[in-house]
Amino acid sequence: GQRKRNLKRSTLKDYRQVLDTYLLPARSVDRPDTPYGRAPFATTPLREIKPAAVKAWYDKLPYGRTGEKLLMIVRAIFAHARSRGLIDADPTASVERQPVRYSGDYDFYSREEIDALVRAAPSEQDAAIYLTAAMTGLRRGELVALRWRDVDFPGQAIRVRANYSLGELVTPKSGKIRTVPMIPD
Repeated sequence: GQRKRNLKRSTLKDYRQVLDTYLLPARSVDRPDTPYGRAPFATTPLREIKPAAVKAWYDKLPYGRTGEKLLMIVRAIFAHARSRGLIDADPTASVERQPVRYSGDYDFYSREEIDALVRAAPSEQDAAIYLTAAMTGLRRGELVALRWRDVDFPGQAIRVRANYSLGELVTPKSGKIRTVPMIPD
């Protein structure tokens, strides 16, 4: 993924965590199981994994992003194995995704709550970060990567050019620079 698809280190770290936690055989008894356990086929050779086993596992996963991410990763593994001739058929082909629906209802902080948070900040810098986050919707890594040159006061805009992730500056999550309008505050 890193060489062929130019995936970011944070994405690769996330995939590795999913593999270690859910999909690969347990390496240590010290590691606690997740509430959904390890995939029951974790110790089964790829050629022997049956569609029913994958479906039964997927059906027990929580509804939402976690379940869909796990299925996406498992499908990518089987697609890779099939493209390399390691398996003849993909046992995930018959597993239907459950579309994740979001209500679109967000719980925003009120202006009073934002002001209280800013007043309680341990420093002026933290207060500025809290206020900027609340008023722009920037992600934490984007806030840390923000530089004065990114703030266009005359144009009333902030250019999100970078994201600070795993100790390095990388492109924003979308991979593209974006502009966020500044409100008068």
